[in-house]
Amino acid sequence: MTTGRKDVHDPARIPQIIGIENPFETIRKTAEELLDKEIPFEGTRKALEASASIAEIQGKAVGELVDIISLNPGKIVSDFAEGIHAIKDEEIAVPRNAFVGLSQELLEALGIEENDLIDITDKVVELAGGEKIMSIPYSAFTDEMMDRLSEDFGEKATVTEAALNAAWQVVLTNIASEIHPHVTHERWDEPVCPVCGAKPEMGKFAAPEGHKFLSCPQCLTLWRHDRLKCPWCGEDNHKQLGYFTAEEYPGYRVDFCKTCNGYLKIAVEKNLNRDFVPVVDHLNTLELDIQARNEGFEVPE
Repeated sequence: MTTGRKDVHDPARIPQIIGIENPFETIRKTAEELLDKEIPFEGTRKALEASASIAEIQGKAVGELVDIISLNPGKIVSDFAEGIHAIKDEEIAVPRNAFVGLSQELLEALGIEENDLIDITDKVVELAGGEKIMSIPYSAFTDEMMDRLSEDFGEKATVTEAALNAAWQVVLTNIASEIHPHVTHERWDEPVCPVCGAKPEMGKFAAPEGHKFLSCPQCLTLWRHDRLKCPWCGEDNHKQLGYFTAEEYPGYRVDFCKTCNGYLKIAVEKNLNRDFVPVVDHLNTLELDIQARNEGFEVPE
């Protein structure tokens, strides 16, 4: 008998590209919940504490950094068909004052002293185009900029890069949330985020069906990926693919590829007993990155 209702397992109805509702509030709450539990790796505790503080600041800034670009859904879909991700660096620019204010809050939360905040953000504005610019372009934030910041601020440049990435994450996540409704069921087979083009940071086997998704560290998009396929080189020979687990990290595994020596951490949601949360689950498994590298695997450039 036909009911007229499509089966939930119909591939045409399974979301291919998704986001996280209220991402920064979700990150903060999940990080705080994990901090109340036993943490086997001390570096993880510090990272989760910082993540909770940063996410609280990011959540408050979400409403200030909106309507950044004009979307053309038809162009996005046609780009997808050619393997081109949705937003390009040169299309993004943010109001200078809002971005500087957010960056200073994030720098302070990461331990930069108040007297250094203005010097650092003044230098960022200078490298992005100078004092007269009203909007700061995303395309200005290159490796060359970070090298210049490193020359001027030494080890503080690493913290500066983390703060700037967190500020841009607010912008990119806002843009991604506008794009997702137009591309939810579009197929994407590239090894980078379909929205912003970043490399995946982690993946998940979604509960309850077990579909595999990769997650973007920049805009927090998740996109569906073949379960038995290396996300880095495309290897699909199961003899070349494997995984390992660690007793201290139930609910997680590390997939690896013998062809390219790449690896990717995977959260198994049905074993986590909660939703996978990009950023937090990456920080909660930093020791697995060390183990993977000790086994000779790496995240490909």
